[in-house]
Amino acid sequence: MKIFFVNEFFPDEHIKILENYGRCVKLPVSSAVPLPVGAHPDTLVGKIDDALYVCKDDAAIAQTLRKSGANVRLSEHKSGPKYPLDCALNFFTVKNFIVGKLDTMSSAALCDAMKAGYEPINVNQGYAHCACAVIGDGVITVDKGIYDALLARGVPSLIIESGDILLPPYSYGFIGGAQGAVDEKTVFFFGDVSKHQSGDAIAEFCRSRGVSVINGGGKLTDYGGFVSVDI
Repeated sequence: MKIFFVNEFFPDEHIKILENYGRCVKLPVSSAVPLPVGAHPDTLVGKIDDALYVCKDDAAIAQTLRKSGANVRLSEHKSGPKYPLDCALNFFTVKNFIVGKLDTMSSAALCDAMKAGYEPINVNQGYAHCACAVIGDGVITVDKGIYDALLARGVPSLIIESGDILLPPYSYGFIGGAQGAVDEKTVFFFGDVSKHQSGDAIAEFCRSRGVSVINGGGKLTDYGGFVSVDI
């Protein structure tokens, strides 16, 4: 069974869509990171293959993951309300790479990734997962540094205009938090891609990677993505 770990405040209409593909489980809000980011899966949980990494101080989150049958590993980093203490798990993997700001990344996750054969790509963006959407074997991002680093290693990539994604009370959100991979061939956007200023390019890039798009209604909104596992 596929399980999707979602934001505590993830809308019911989005949950109904996801539950066509698996079961949704809401993650508790972190006590260490302020809202709205403290409810965002792309900040609270790091994923490498089938292992989910959680800050050792986030006991409620770890318990929720374990109750659902997930393979949980505790990271020894100290989480906190301000950068860089809020981004240790904000990395992602694509192909055989793990991408993030290495000096702020969870050392446990980085060590395990390298043991598993992932090559680290160091970027300046501490919130690498927020800034990027992994689309099959490719990446959509607003970050020029990440875009250049991925292209240099042969990872198909698209850079889009920043903004035009809701994340109240902030001015805007990020593409990574406005979507999630249902599986390797399907991506669910939290809103209608066509309403984004780079919507045509996003849709075409997904097609080019052989990935089907599921659109939610309205304007794209950043809920911190979701984490999926097969149990």
